[in-house]
Amino acid sequence: MVEWGAESQIGPRVRGTELRMEIRDSVAIVTGSSRGIGRAIAAMLAGAGASVVINARDKSEALLKVADILGPPGRVLVAPGDVGDFDVCRGIVRSAQDRFGPVDILVNNAGTFGLKRFAEMEPKDWESMFRVHVFGSFNMSRHVLPDMIRRKRGVIVNIASFVAVRPPGPGRVHYAAAKSALLGLTRALGLELAGTGVRVVGVAPGLTDTEIVRKGLPNLPERVARVPVGRMARPEEIAHAVRFVIENEFTTAETLFISGGE
Repeated sequence: MVEWGAESQIGPRVRGTELRMEIRDSVAIVTGSSRGIGRAIAAMLAGAGASVVINARDKSEALLKVADILGPPGRVLVAPGDVGDFDVCRGIVRSAQDRFGPVDILVNNAGTFGLKRFAEMEPKDWESMFRVHVFGSFNMSRHVLPDMIRRKRGVIVNIASFVAVRPPGPGRVHYAAAKSALLGLTRALGLELAGTGVRVVGVAPGLTDTEIVRKGLPNLPERVARVPVGRMARPEEIAHAVRFVIENEFTTAETLFISGGE
């Protein structure tokens, strides 16, 4: 029997290394955190002891309410702004650094959704989907990475979607294409940074019980019936998956699908 930590055919024990990244006392930014999955992720990180920067396009009542829920003002910063704008993202990151210090965790969750058949789509529909999902993830990542690489510490989590590889119906071409780009970004950037101390990981939720889903999908009961486990995911279940990929130090350049078997 091979004992844990013993030198054996599985390799020598690596002394002084951690199997889990500690969230406690980390600094985290969660984009698109005024509702749904982003709100659940921000709550998970705050509950685990991180200082959390929450973001939405505007300084809405919903975003301010999240700040109140998360706990002491000294551990939460409201940083509204459009992640599709490179300079705005620089300001969000600088605000985080000025208030809390270097950023350890970035969750690129900001997104938009809509159903529109490809033949009816205008360039603005295509551009707006990519500007939030893809440009937003690039912009935020680009601004946190230099300091992460210098410190040899950091995790970037890209929230993709199972729709990227298994579109459940028509009208989702622009959304699926944008989320597919996030799968490629996660894989390529994760490999590029492997060994630097910075990891890039993804979580791809399936059908999740959020406001955007309930308002944006027609015939929702029929859609739910197609999920093998028979229900939608709860946002907290997606946040739990995000916590796993953050904490597991052997996870990088990979995307975890949480889709109820779909």
